[in-house]
Amino acid sequence: KLVDLASAFLREEDPVIRFRSFVTGLPFASQETVQLATLDGADVLYLARHDGNQPISLTSIVGKRLPASSTALGKTLLARLDQDDLAQRLPEPLVQLTSKSHSTVAGLRADLEVVTEAGFAIDDEEASPNVVCLAVAVPGQPGDGAYAVSTTLFKERLNADLKRSLIEDLSHLASYLSTT
Repeated sequence: KLVDLASAFLREEDPVIRFRSFVTGLPFASQETVQLATLDGADVLYLARHDGNQPISLTSIVGKRLPASSTALGKTLLARLDQDDLAQRLPEPLVQLTSKSHSTVAGLRADLEVVTEAGFAIDDEEASPNVVCLAVAVPGQPGDGAYAVSTTLFKERLNADLKRSLIEDLSHLASYLSTT
């Protein structure tokens, strides 16, 4: 399955190269850790990462997988799936990375409704204590191989103005990645 995903990835214009070329020009997100990931089953697979000047140690290294239900990247991608596809992907109980991770599909579904309404997802210490992530899906087809972008920072640094600015930057990046 990974070889199929890699082959599909290489047939398209390389989103990793596009990601790297654009992220450094973002006024706010370029100062933070920004990631590109794809949905693969019930996991997100990290494809690229930009490290800004804000020091943060992450569990999301390129090539690593994390449960989609516990990450902002995963939630923004899961929110785009139809209910049948979502039900087939997610085991119950859900894998929890922290005590704040969703443990039930019902709780996750409620969160995904908020994601759909807002147009972005947030991981509020669900993948790592004291860390928040904001994510936006890259427009395109839902399901395996779909992309999303996120930024990660320490929770204590996130205020309403920075949140708004980061979501705007991520939206610009997602829009850029959706064009060829």
